[in-house]
Amino acid sequence: MKKLSWLFHTNIALKLLMSNMLMCFAFVLVLVVILFSFRHGNHVLTTVFDRHADRVVENAKLGRELTKIISKANLLTSTFYGRKAFLETKSEKLLTSISDLITQKNTDSRIKKALSKFRERTEKAFEQCERVNHVRWEIRDVRKRFDATLIRLEETLSGRMLDLAAEGQDVSVMKQLIAMISEYREIFLRANFRFARLGLKYFKQPVEKKDHPIFTLLDILHLQIQTLTASEADIAEYAGELLGFVTEYREKVRQFHQEASELQTRLQKMEADTEKLLAIMGEIDGDIVRATSDASSSLKKQISALMAGILLIFLITLPVVLSSFFLNRSISRSLKEMVQGFQSTFEKVVSGSKQVSSASQQVSEGTSEQAASLEETSSSLEQLATMTRQNADNASYAKRIVADSAGDIQSANNSMSELAEFIEDISQASRETQKIIKTIDEIAFQTNLLALNAAVE
Repeated sequence: MKKLSWLFHTNIALKLLMSNMLMCFAFVLVLVVILFSFRHGNHVLTTVFDRHADRVVENAKLGRELTKIISKANLLTSTFYGRKAFLETKSEKLLTSISDLITQKNTDSRIKKALSKFRERTEKAFEQCERVNHVRWEIRDVRKRFDATLIRLEETLSGRMLDLAAEGQDVSVMKQLIAMISEYREIFLRANFRFARLGLKYFKQPVEKKDHPIFTLLDILHLQIQTLTASEADIAEYAGELLGFVTEYREKVRQFHQEASELQTRLQKMEADTEKLLAIMGEIDGDIVRATSDASSSLKKQISALMAGILLIFLITLPVVLSSFFLNRSISRSLKEMVQGFQSTFEKVVSGSKQVSSASQQVSEGTSEQAASLEETSSSLEQLATMTRQNADNASYAKRIVADSAGDIQSANNSMSELAEFIEDISQASRETQKIIKTIDEIAFQTNLLALNAAVE
């Protein structure tokens, strides 16, 4: 309290200096806290959120590309069957797209590793698709060769039947053999029809030798063709070829089962790698979400800290502002008292000037009276001149009076000179007083202006 009361009893200049310093301190404190807080917030926004936003955008792009690649891979593995050129073209483009994703700089290392594994699995799956198509093409080639052999056998039997008919021999056996060729063709056609109808999905399953829809027909066909081996040599030769085709067809179907089963295994591995790839994408998205959440929490904490800091600054600056307010009130009170003192002094000076003027008037009246007395004295001297001798004692006495009057006149003249100097000093003091009053008015105006600025801030 003593220190605070000392503040209110110091001079005006020191009070103004302290008030301005307090206001500047409060302003600088608020400015520093706000700038620091915004700088940290800007750092969080520019470094954390921008980086994660870029990662989100990159992951979104990568996710779209992966979705396209996975969709194309699934579409290709489900539509490649019997389309060799289509498989070669599309698989090459798809593998190139995967390689491009792997070589991108912004791709995450985990994604690159998973993509490399996925590309390897996909490439193996496409290679297996090519093998499946190749075996299918070989099965079709066996069918064509079987049909061509049947046609040649039929032509041979027809020619032999014509020869026998020309010789007048029995042709019933040849007719039976020609009819059997139609049965061979029908059975083999049914086997091919079943192969096409069963589709790739059936052959992806393990081979079941018992009651196999194709093997049962091939067994029947094999038994029927063996009957040709008992015929003539050239016909038996055709029977050997046909039996070879049936056996080869059976092996190709069994191989097709194996290749299709291997394809199924590779597709499952590719699907597993796809799931891993998508899981890694999910993990990366989760990491980004967690990092963004942490950054958001940090930013919220910073905002809360900023609000707490602003409240603390308010509590700190409130006494400063109040002190500045009371200092300004003290300054205004001191200036008011000073102005009142100057006014009182001025009134006293004016009153003194009036008193001096009255005294000067009284001195002037005394001088006039002394002048009248001198005139009377002069008249008396003239009268006494004629009576010099008679009134010698009176003359001496009158001489003394005249001498005293001359001294009084000299004193009166000196008093008038001093009075004139005193009046000049009073005028000078009045002018100085007016200057002081003007200065006080300017100080009061500036003080009010400072108080108004402080109140506004």
